[in-house]
Amino acid sequence: MLENLDRVPWHRLTHAYGKANDVPALIKALASPQRETWEQALNELYQIIWHQYTVYQATSFAVPFFIELLQHEVTQCRAELLLFLSDLAIGCSDDKKWTKHTQDAVAQGFAVYLQLLKDVNPKVRMQVPYIIGTLRTIGALEEYTQTIFSLFHTFLRQEKDPQVQASLLMYLGYQAELPVDERLFMNLAYAEDVYPLVKVVAAMRHVERTTISTPNDTVQVLLDMLLRVDTLQKMYADLPWPHNHYSLLGEISFALRRLDFDYADRVIPVLIETLNSIDQAYRKGKIAEEQDVATLNGEWMAYSVLPDFGTIELLQTLFHFTFQGKKLAKNAVPFLLTKVQRTVLITVLRSEAALEYRHHVVEMLESLNLPYYWKLRILLQLDSLT
Repeated sequence: MLENLDRVPWHRLTHAYGKANDVPALIKALASPQRETWEQALNELYQIIWHQYTVYQATSFAVPFFIELLQHEVTQCRAELLLFLSDLAIGCSDDKKWTKHTQDAVAQGFAVYLQLLKDVNPKVRMQVPYIIGTLRTIGALEEYTQTIFSLFHTFLRQEKDPQVQASLLMYLGYQAELPVDERLFMNLAYAEDVYPLVKVVAAMRHVERTTISTPNDTVQVLLDMLLRVDTLQKMYADLPWPHNHYSLLGEISFALRRLDFDYADRVIPVLIETLNSIDQAYRKGKIAEEQDVATLNGEWMAYSVLPDFGTIELLQTLFHFTFQGKKLAKNAVPFLLTKVQRTVLITVLRSEAALEYRHHVVEMLESLNLPYYWKLRILLQLDSLT
C-alpha cells in the first residue's frame, strides 16, 4: 500500500503554505490504526491542500493515494476520506487547471466508490451516494447516470441501515431529470417497519418529486415527524448531504411549503405546537445553563442558548400558510386580521425562541406589510404603551 507515494516529486509541488514536502508523511499517517494520528493528519491535509475551499497544485497528486487507501479495510478513516474527496471535488482555484485536475482525479475513483456500497461499515456506505452526487454536480459521470440510478435502487432495497437508506434516498430524490416511481418513496414513507428517519426523508423526497397533489398520508408523515425532530436530529445531521443547515426541523418546514394552501388548517396547528415545544426546550436549556454557570463560577452570568436554526424555516412556513402570500393593507392591523392570523402572530411574538431570530421575524412581518415587531406587540395588546 502506498508504494508509489515517494515517487511523486513533492518538493516541486506547492500547497497553501509552500512546498508540499510534508504531504507524503501525512498521507502515510492516514493508514494509522490510531484515531488520534489519522484524525490529526486529515485535519492538516484539509488545511494545506483544501485551505478555505481552495485546491492547489499538490492536491490532485494526493487524490490517487486517498483512493488507494479506500481500497484497504485496514484504513480506519474510509468514511472521512470519502467526505474529504467530495470536498476536494467542489474546491476551486485561481488556476483553473488545478481545479480541473483535482476534479478529474477524484472522478477516477468512481469504480472504487461504488464498491464501497458493500463495505461492512455503514458510515462508509452512507458517504458513497454523496460523493457520486457531488461528482454529478460538477458534470462528471454523465455517461453513467442511468447505471448509477438503477444500482442505487437495487442497493436501497437491500440496505438495512437507516442512515445509508436515507443517503441513498437523498441521491435518488435530487436527480430531477430522471423519472422516479413515486411508489418507491410512498412505500418507505408509509411502511410501519421502516425507521422514522427513512420515513421522513422518503416523505420529503415524495413531496419534491410528486407530479400530482401530495397524498394526505405523505403530509401526515411530515407532520408527525415534525413533532419528534429532536429524537432524529442527531442521525439526520450526520448525513453528508448539505441541507438547511443540517436541521431536520428546517428541511421538513421547507418541504411543507411545497404543499397547496388547502393544507393550512392541518399544518398551522402542528407548526404552532412545534414552536411551543421549541420554546419549552429553550427555557429548559436556559435554566440548565444558568445553573451550571452559577455552580462553576459562583455567580449569575448572562448567556444565550440558541434554538435550532431550523426555527427560522418553521417561522417562514407558519407565515406562509397563515397569510398565503397576501400582503395586508398598511395600518390595518389588527382590524383585518382573522382569528387564525391573530393566534399565529401572538404565538410568534410570545416565543422566546423566535425572539432569538427577531431580525428575521421583522423581515417576515415587513414582507406582509405588518408593523414593526414592538409596535405589533402593542397593537395586539401584548405590551402596554407605558
